[in-house]
Amino acid sequence: MKLVLTPSKILTEKAKPVTKIDNRIRKIISEMKDVLNKSQIGVGLAASQVGLPLRLFIAAPTLIKRANRPVNPYKIFINPQLVPIPENQQLTTNNRLPKTTLEGCLSIPNVWGRVMRSPRVTLSYLDETGASHTDTFTGFMAIIVQHEMDHLAGTLFTQHVISQKEKLYKQVKDEETGKMVMEEIEL
Repeated sequence: MKLVLTPSKILTEKAKPVTKIDNRIRKIISEMKDVLNKSQIGVGLAASQVGLPLRLFIAAPTLIKRANRPVNPYKIFINPQLVPIPENQQLTTNNRLPKTTLEGCLSIPNVWGRVMRSPRVTLSYLDETGASHTDTFTGFMAIIVQHEMDHLAGTLFTQHVISQKEKLYKQVKDEETGKMVMEEIEL
């Protein structure tokens, strides 16, 4: 299983529901974990990023701290659906408003941009055993979930950066210092 990079068409297509959670799906999940782990920087991976148009993604926010990560840092999301937040529970205080954070994507190497995301998201989904869950995620995990849900809808983070009138950056090696630096991408 290999990581799919832009401009592959599958990255902009809507994913199809998983119809049966069986050994084939569990094998796909296992292989996706390997791909994510080998990436060294990834914290989430949608099935479309490995060439499979399935409503499936994995998230592992603690992989960023690889030395002290838990035994099983992966959370599995099969056929996830966003659960609308009731109007009377929507976020209104300043410290809970959507925030703009710097994002990247394994399928768009070395490109970064700021994306406004909700600090809280509720999702209903199945895990790899077929058990149903509805959970609310906050902080970094909420950002990962929204990024991966975008993949399932065929939307790349760069589309949000552009529509939100933010800037895209490319990580390049500085010829003088040899260090990695960010250069603005002209749109």
